[in-house]
Amino acid sequence: MSIIEAIKRAESEHAVYFLLTAYLESLWLSDNGNGLRAPLRRLPIAGQSDVQERAQELALEERAAMQPIVAEAAEIFRVASQRLNADRAAP
Repeated sequence: MSIIEAIKRAESEHAVYFLLTAYLESLWLSDNGNGLRAPLRRLPIAGQSDVQERAQELALEERAAMQPIVAEAAEIFRVASQRLNADRAAP
């Protein structure tokens, strides 16, 4: 299962944040993260608004950078932001 699918199926907001944190930690430990600016990789994640802001920044960078790691991160944060927004909107 991909991280995107795991985020979509996560049972709680806590699980979404856990998955995003694990993803970002993996970038710090590999050379793949070098394509992302440090502010986009920083930890901890400071809530839903932080996820949304990173998703928006990554979407802008994705258009400019054309790097696979930026596209991957943009999609992951976009899905996470949508998932967290859906959780907030649910009764």
